[in-house]
Amino acid sequence: MNLVVWRKAIERGDLIGPRMVIAGFLIDGFPWPGDVPVSNPPEARAAVDALHDMGVDFIKVKSFLSRDAYLAVADEAHRKHIVLAEHVPDSVSASEASGAGQKSIEHLTGVALATSKEEGLLGRVHANEALRRSGRS
Repeated sequence: MNLVVWRKAIERGDLIGPRMVIAGFLIDGFPWPGDVPVSNPPEARAAVDALHDMGVDFIKVKSFLSRDAYLAVADEAHRKHIVLAEHVPDSVSASEASGAGQKSIEHLTGVALATSKEEGLLGRVHANEALRRSGRS
């Protein structure tokens, strides 16, 4: 039984349990087991739509989303009135993520970089290194 089904059963009084806030699968640009891999804006929007239709409370993003895919996730989450949270992808800055409506930055990803006067240069180096490590460069 998945968490959304459990939550609905708890809300109906059919099951005793805690109040749940559920994110569901993470959206990422790399096919990690259990994540929803997306590589372009249409796939990103479809992922948000599918998670929204499942009844999740917020959308979780991870580090390997491309800039275009991330911005599509953010836009679609905004359109669906669903919270966007989690990691800041390597392809965007913490400031851009905040501006796109992301409500939390887990592990403070991108925040230390955002405080540097060399943010642009270091961000490009970091993104290139992340691509190299992922085997997608």
